Amino acid sequence: MRVGINCLGIDPSYRGGINAFTFGLLDGFARVGDSHEFAIFMTPRNTALFGEYEGVSNFQLVEIDDPDRRWLHAIHRRLPLRVKSRLLMHATTSALGSRHEDVLTRYADVVYVPYVPPPVLFPFPDVPTVYSIHDIQQIRYPEFFTAEEIVSRERAFERCVEHATVVQASSRYMAHEFQDHFPKLDESNVEVIPEGVDIDRFSASERDNDVIARYKLPKSFLFTPAQLWHHKNHITILKALKRLSEQGLVLPWVLTGAEYSSARDVFDFIEANALDTQVFYLGVVPFEDVIALHQRARYLLIASLYESSSMPLLEAAAAGTPIIASRIPPHEEMAENLEMRLFAPTDDAELAGVLEDAWADEQASKAQVDSNRIGVQQYSWDNAARMYLELFERLRARESVSAGVNPDDD
Repeated sequence: MRVGINCLGIDPSYRGGINAFTFGLLDGFARVGDSHEFAIFMTPRNTALFGEYEGVSNFQLVEIDDPDRRWLHAIHRRLPLRVKSRLLMHATTSALGSRHEDVLTRYADVVYVPYVPPPVLFPFPDVPTVYSIHDIQQIRYPEFFTAEEIVSRERAFERCVEHATVVQASSRYMAHEFQDHFPKLDESNVEVIPEGVDIDRFSASERDNDVIARYKLPKSFLFTPAQLWHHKNHITILKALKRLSEQGLVLPWVLTGAEYSSARDVFDFIEANALDTQVFYLGVVPFEDVIALHQRARYLLIASLYESSSMPLLEAAAAGTPIIASRIPPHEEMAENLEMRLFAPTDDAELAGVLEDAWADEQASKAQVDSNRIGVQQYSWDNAARMYLELFERLRARESVSAGVNPDDD
């Protein structure tokens, strides 16, 4: 089977979940997909990201460019959203992405898209296609988006859902969200495949990486690896830390991630409440430092209002770090297999109580870590890759039957 992985929308400047998800899954395919051929579709802008796969015998890197239409692409990128939203979506996509569609179709029996991208400049090939939708946050939290962003996201998602053979969801909760919101989707064309983690990498000792000394951190701290978006809910954590500090319990908090829409609110709260001596914002750090910070942290602390799943929870479980997380449906699903302390995501008083109890109860934390080292095994990227490949094989077989072809003859 020839599997095409559409990575045209992977941004080399972004440091976040979509990229980690994509490369984790590519690594899984490289380890368990020996009987298949993979084509990674990329652009001149992101080619350097995929160099490590050049040496994998059943991987092919396919650079897609359209030099004759670059001027059209450049004009479109500069158009305001309000203008883009008025364009005829199908016609625009066809005009700017038709040559790309032809390339994808030539190289792949099944195409997989690990993200839902903007539909313009984007190919919709005439082969079975699986899309991963990671959230439809604009439905639950429209206040986090401008009106133009909501229109743009909705149209992008609708176009991809309309084209999709199957949509992948990372949790049962998200599968229900998708089915409720998109009329085309039901149990027959939504597949739940959990996210994964590189267990070996996060469990391997990082003792030689002294992040404590290099970043001048306290020896015991809470750790939150999350971009500064509103839905990551850093403010509730800050309110809980303030409560505890007023009671005499000062808990150091280390956070990493790029500055996005909530950054100003986060920094203003820290300054206004004199929390700067216990909050250590490191910004974007190298991946090996994220692993070391997981391993050194006393607790992972995630307060998200909305997620499809949570790779940091899996990373903490693999690294041997106890977990404190917001009580949202995807986290509760993960708590069926992983031990964690949960709190209502907007209740800073409850979070303060959970933190106080956890900080004093090392025995319970050790028991959680021991349990999670076992529970996290089912979340390896290899297991996730196998689930995707089984799905792709079913779709290819279905397509071959409808075309009157035996897939084993290819």
